[in-house]
This record gives sequence, C-alpha cells and structure tokens, in this order.
Amino acid sequence: MADKKSESTPAAATEGAAAPKKGGGLKFALMTVVLLAVEAGVLFALFAAGQPKGANADHIAAGPEKHAEEAKFDDFLAFDGKATNDLSGATFQYGIRVYFTVRESHKAKLEDVVKRAEGRIQGAISDIARTAEPQHFREPLFDTLRRRIETSMRALFDKQYKVDGAAAGGHGTEEFIEIEGVTVIIGSGIRISR
Repeated sequence: MADKKSESTPAAATEGAAAPKKGGGLKFALMTVVLLAVEAGVLFALFAAGQPKGANADHIAAGPEKHAEEAKFDDFLAFDGKATNDLSGATFQYGIRVYFTVRESHKAKLEDVVKRAEGRIQGAISDIARTAEPQHFREPLFDTLRRRIETSMRALFDKQYKVDGAAAGGHGTEEFIEIEGVTVIIGSGIRISR
C-alpha cells in the first residue's frame, strides 16, 4: 500500500504541474495581445500627431552673402604656353592657359610672385602635361589635369608668401596668399611627330 500511495503522489504532482502550464500559456498569449494593442495605439498616436513644422533657413542664407561682400575674388592669367605629350605613341603639342582665382587683396602680390616663379610654373605644368594619360586631354572640362595643376600650384604658392601690410581679420596676424581656384583651358592637340 505504501507503494501505491507513493506512486499516486507523484502522478498527482505531475497532473497539478501540467494544469498551470496550460493556464500560463493562455496568460502569456493574452499579455502579448495586450502589449501589441498598446504598441499599436502609441504608434497611431505618434503618426496622427501631425506633420513636422517647416524649417526656416533665413539665417543660413544671410551668412554667405555677408562673407561674399567682405571678400571679392578675381582671376588672372598665371600661365599661357605650350606643353607636349607623347604617351599615345605620337607627340602632340597642346596650348595651355592657367588662370588663378584669388582674393582681390592678394592679386597684386601673387602676380609679382608668379612673374618671379615663371620657370617653376612652366616646369610643373610641362611635367603634368608630359605624364598625363592621352584620355585626360579628351575630358570635357579637363578635370583630371585641372586637379593635378591646382594641387601643384597650391603647393608652390599657398601659405608661402605674405600679403604686404595685411592683417587677417584685424587680429594683427599675418595674411598669406591663398589660391581659391584654378581654371585650365587646353586647346586641341597638334600632332608634331609620329
């Protein structure tokens, strides 16, 4: 008998344990449905709250105009010459013009410096033209050659020469010449040898 009682007790315990699991599953499903309903309500409230207000960019537009009034820019011819390229198997000669864009206040000093550095400028541009790939001369705006020439010219002139008697922003610091941009004009190549 004792064996029968001990056997019935574990069976009763397993039956009792199985019953809460069935009820727990129902409770879990019910809680999940309630949480999903709450989440849906919150999302609906956020989306129905209205559209965002438009941004006002008036203060941004005023900034560059003020800066443009302070600094005016000018272009001047820094190089007008010829350069050759023979990487295609034939030698072509190209007419090249290079214009610098600088602040008007820097122009006079940079023109003087360019006259003194004429040989270095011609050497740098000739080297760039000589080593350029033939397709670079066929680009619509000569972007590759312009970037290479601009990088070379900035290395020669930017932050190298002081502007006479100028102070940047009135703080008593020295102001240096800076090239703001480079424009390159390249003529059609003339074949000068096979």
